[in-house]
Amino acid sequence: MELKIPTKILIWGLGAAMSGAVAACTKGQSGDIDQIKGLSSACYEAAMEQDYDLCDSIATNYVRQAQEADNKKELANALYYRGLYNFNLEDADNRRPYLMQALELAKALDNPPLLCKIYNALGIYEVACYHRYAQAHKYFTQSLAQAKILGDRRMQIVAETNLSEVYRVSGDTMALRYDLDIYRYATDMADSALINSSAFHLAKYYFKRKGEADKALPYIDAVARYGEPDRHTALMGEYYLLKGNLRKAQTYLESILVDPNTETMLLYADLLSQLGKYQQSNATLDTLTQLANLSDAYSSIPVHANQIYAYNYQQLGNLDQALHYLRLFSDGRDSIQNLHNQQELSRYKVEYELDKKESEMAHQRELVKRARWHLGTIIGALVLVLGIVLWHMRRQTRLYRSIVAQNREFIEREKALSKPTQRAESTGLTDQRMEEIYALILHELEENQIYRDITVTRDTFAERVGCNHTYFTQVIREKAQMSYLQLMNSYRIREALRVLSAEGPEGDVTMQQLFKDLGFLSMSTFYKAFKAQVGMSPSVYRRTLKQLPDEAVPTAKNDFPNEPKTTK
Repeated sequence: MELKIPTKILIWGLGAAMSGAVAACTKGQSGDIDQIKGLSSACYEAAMEQDYDLCDSIATNYVRQAQEADNKKELANALYYRGLYNFNLEDADNRRPYLMQALELAKALDNPPLLCKIYNALGIYEVACYHRYAQAHKYFTQSLAQAKILGDRRMQIVAETNLSEVYRVSGDTMALRYDLDIYRYATDMADSALINSSAFHLAKYYFKRKGEADKALPYIDAVARYGEPDRHTALMGEYYLLKGNLRKAQTYLESILVDPNTETMLLYADLLSQLGKYQQSNATLDTLTQLANLSDAYSSIPVHANQIYAYNYQQLGNLDQALHYLRLFSDGRDSIQNLHNQQELSRYKVEYELDKKESEMAHQRELVKRARWHLGTIIGALVLVLGIVLWHMRRQTRLYRSIVAQNREFIEREKALSKPTQRAESTGLTDQRMEEIYALILHELEENQIYRDITVTRDTFAERVGCNHTYFTQVIREKAQMSYLQLMNSYRIREALRVLSAEGPEGDVTMQQLFKDLGFLSMSTFYKAFKAQVGMSPSVYRRTLKQLPDEAVPTAKNDFPNEPKTTK
C-alpha cells in the first residue's frame, strides 16, 4: 500500500524529535553515564542516517547498559530507539511493543521530552503501517501537548507537521491552520526545506477552494525560491489550469512530463480533456493507472480519474463506458465521503477523550492549587498566632522579671533600714497619741510578727496596742493609708518574698507550709493576695527569680506595692 505521509517529512519529524530530547534524556546521571551517553548519541546518529540495522544493534546494548545501571530514563530512551519504525511493514508488529514499553516508563517518570518523541513515533506507526488516522491524530496531538509543556517550539512544529499530514491524507482541511503555523516558523528559522513543504501544501489548499487560487501565488513563489523546480512548475501548471488559461497550463505541465508523478499526470489528463483531446486524455489516464497504486481508499486520484474518464467517453459518444466510469466516480466519491465521516467521528471521539482528560487534569490541578492555598493560609495563621503567643510570653517574662527585680530591691532596702520612718499625718486624735499607737502597731508587725498568728483579730490587735477598735482603724487608715486586712497582708507578702528569695533550706519551703507560716487561712487566699500585690503567683515568682543572674542589679526604683507608710 502506498505510504501517504512523505518520507522526508517523517524523517524530519523523527530527527527533530530525537535531537530535541536527547540532551534532556541523558542529563545529570552518574556512574557509567559517559558510556550510556555515547550509546544514546550513536543510536541517534544511526537513526538519522536511516541505518536501522546499526541502530538496533547499538540500541540492544544501550538497553542492557541502562538496565544494569537501573536507569529508568535511559532505559526508556533505549527502548524508544529499539522501537523506531524502519519502513519495513513486516517488522512493524515486532518493533512497536518496544515503544509501548518506553511509553509506560516515560509516563511513570513524567518526562515530557521522552513522551513527546515517543508519542510522535507511535503516531507514525499508526499512519504508515495501519492507516489508523484517528489513532495517529491522538498520538500526534499528545506529542504536541508535551512539546507545549516543554515550551519547545521546534518539537511543536514536528507534531504540527505530522498532524498536518494526517489531516491532509484524510481529506480534512484542518491541516491549514498547522501549515500556516509551520510556514511562519520555517520563515523565522530560515528553514528552506520546511518552507518548501509548508508553502507547497498551502498552495494546494487554496487551489481546492473555489475562487481562491490567487491566494496561492505567494506560496508558489516561496516554492520557487526554496523548492525543487519541478514542484514549482507543477504548481504553476495547476494554477493556470484553474484560471482557465489552458495554453500556459499546457506549457508548464508538458515541461515536466519526462518524469511525472501521479498528480502531475492527472492534471495533464484533465488539461487534455479540457482541450478536447479526449483520446490522449484517456491514454494518459491509462498510463496513470498502470504506474500508480490507486487502491488506497483515501486517495482522491482514482475518483478524479474516473470523473475525467466518464466525461471523455461521453464526449466520444461511448455512453456505456461513460456510464460505467460515472458509476465508479459516484461510488468512489461516496466511499471517500463515508470514510471521511467515519474518520471525523473517530477524530471527534479522540478529541473528546483528550479534552475530557485535560479537563479532569485541570480540575485536579485546581483542587491541588486550592488545597495548597488553604494549607498556606492555615500555616500562615498558625505562625501568626504562635508569633503573638511568643511575643506575649516574652513580654510577660520581662514584666515578671521587672516585678521580681523591684521586689528584690525592696528587700535590699528593707535590710538597710534599721527602723521604719514616721510620716506626719493629721488625725482626730492628738498627734502624739496617734504616733504612739502607730509605733506600737509597727512594733507588733515587725518585731513580734503578729501577722503570723491566725487567731489574731482586729479587736485583739487593738487591745495589744492599748486602744479601742475605732482609734485602731483610724490610725491604720491615716498613717498606713490602707485597711487593716491590707496592712496585715502586706507584711505577710513581704515576708513571703523574703523567704522565696532566701537561699538554702529556708528558701526551699513548700507553698503549703509557707501560707500557714504567714498566717493565711488557705492556699487560695495566699495566692490571691500574693498576685494582687506582686503581679504573679508565688510559684511563678520563685521560678522567675531562679532565672535571674545572681549579680543582676535591680533597675526598678518604685516602692513595693502597698508598702505601709511610715514617718520620719
